[in-house]
Amino acid sequence: MNWEMISAVGQMLGAIGVIISIIYLAAQIRNQNKESQRAAMNVLTTHWSDLNRSLVKKSRLGRALASCSAIVRRVGRRVEAKVWRASGTFLAICR
Repeated sequence: MNWEMISAVGQMLGAIGVIISIIYLAAQIRNQNKESQRAAMNVLTTHWSDLNRSLVKKSRLGRALASCSAIVRRVGRRVEAKVWRASGTFLAICR
């Protein structure tokens, strides 16, 4: 074996190593994305549970949200800004 063959074998092994590391990196990025989605869903679920818990504990807040949703259903998608501001103010007071 001459030096050119050894060099070619070394380059092939290096190229194979690069390909393997790229595949490993792609798998790690995919896993990280899935974990980020799981964490975001966990936060969303926690906030949703907190909202439901506060609705149960504070009956005024539940009535306020029920009246707001009734207004939205009646008016449809064209809810005036005054209604939203009033609802937001009421919800801020209930906290």
